[in-house]
Amino acid sequence: MNRKQRRAAKSARPIGAAPVPSAIQQTRIALAHSARGDHTAAMRAIVVALAMEENAHSRAAFVECVRAMQFFEDNAAIRGLVLRALRENWGRPEDLALPAADLIKAAGTGIAALAHDDLLRALLCVTPNQDGALEDALMVARGALLRAPGQVPLEFLCALAQQCFLNEYVFTFPSEEQLLVARLEQETATALDHDAVIAPSQIAALALYRPLTDRRLLDRQWPADIDALLTQQLREPAEERQLAAALPQLTPVTDPVSCRVAQQYEENPYPRWMAAGLPATGTRERAIADILVAGCGTGRNAIETAQAFGSARVLAVDLSRASLGHAARKARQLAVANIAYAQADLLKIGALDRRFDLIEAVGVLHHLADPFFGWRVLLGLLKPGGVMKIGLYSAMARRDVAAARAELAAQGFAGTPHGLRAARRYLRARPKFTGVTQRSDFFTLSGCRDLLFHVQESHVSLTEIATFLSEHGLAMLGFDLDAPVLADYQTRFPGDPAAIDLDNWTIFEAEHPATFRGMYQFWVQQV
Repeated sequence: MNRKQRRAAKSARPIGAAPVPSAIQQTRIALAHSARGDHTAAMRAIVVALAMEENAHSRAAFVECVRAMQFFEDNAAIRGLVLRALRENWGRPEDLALPAADLIKAAGTGIAALAHDDLLRALLCVTPNQDGALEDALMVARGALLRAPGQVPLEFLCALAQQCFLNEYVFTFPSEEQLLVARLEQETATALDHDAVIAPSQIAALALYRPLTDRRLLDRQWPADIDALLTQQLREPAEERQLAAALPQLTPVTDPVSCRVAQQYEENPYPRWMAAGLPATGTRERAIADILVAGCGTGRNAIETAQAFGSARVLAVDLSRASLGHAARKARQLAVANIAYAQADLLKIGALDRRFDLIEAVGVLHHLADPFFGWRVLLGLLKPGGVMKIGLYSAMARRDVAAARAELAAQGFAGTPHGLRAARRYLRARPKFTGVTQRSDFFTLSGCRDLLFHVQESHVSLTEIATFLSEHGLAMLGFDLDAPVLADYQTRFPGDPAAIDLDNWTIFEAEHPATFRGMYQFWVQQV
């Protein structure tokens, strides 16, 4: 609605009628409903807001509202918005994975229905699926398409192959399928050796089970969907290897624990991602000049931070060159120019001759033998009055993961690709582990290895965090939590409107053990 239309609508309003909320107000109403758990009202309000004025804020609010919803029947209007959100990058695509899966399942999970579902095709290409029932349907479809790949459009076949690459071939498969894949691989190699014709569907069927690695495939002309597969599985990995080899090393990696962790992430870069939820460039305070992202992994958080602080200089470090190569490629692809990547061991980075206004360490400290030692190292790099964003695993929230890890160890499962697939099948067959099998990390090989077979994982409590803050002159600024959780906390503890009292949070976590299911993520400042 343009300015003239808004003026006309205003003049047409009956005298004495209540003013119609603006798009901004409708968006705020939607988020308020979502925070209270009234998801139907939230969706109604955000759909109105989008119809009135679509912008980055209302699109992000739609993702925030829909991610908390569960659907038991298909809904054409919401399906259309979720499809656009996936295609146009309204937010992190994994935030849309579960509602998208609900809508897809409601429309039917037979091969014919799946093959012609545009929402499914969009989902498969941008983020790993996170729904067990949809995974089962996709595994059935994959087995059928291996035997008869021509029965579905090539577009769907290639989308499913992209999904299998994204989840690192986490799907289980029977021995007869292994034999068929081996035969298909041999036929493809022979055809390449003799410059024979290869059907595009044959290439896509092979990519359903293993990555395409023969660079001779790049010498041929292919349909666009096959070419996208080749980009994903040949061109981009080659670019990542080239970028990784050229990155500087700021410190040696010699600590035994660091070496084991580095090896894990060389084999399984984590997390796997295609798109970031990018805020508008320069949306944060300009006073932040230098930022360190410690343990950046495959780079998404670092890229989002660099976009948010558009005028800052960002240094992102990690143990794993494979992870850094992925990060560097994504930064190049997204034209993020204010970020530099380097290999470094957090334990030794204290010798760096540089200080930072903001240090982020989310997902790295709990992979040290002593997380608080690593935190102290980073504190030495913080400018006076600087801010830190910290992430640590909660001992209480990870009890289900610890129980699953113990069970798998007792049963003799290994953290190999075959062992991970078998372990997933074992856990899915036991309802007591539902809390683990519904975690997003469960749906990729690298995520599952990180979740259940990490070589070094430490857990902490809020009491330990409070002690560390007190001993090191750090003030708690607040947790990164979903709005409904913060609303529940403020109802429980109205005397702490800033939600920063860790004694209160200790009580709240005891009453709601899954509160910090991902990890404790919080901001602190040096005082």
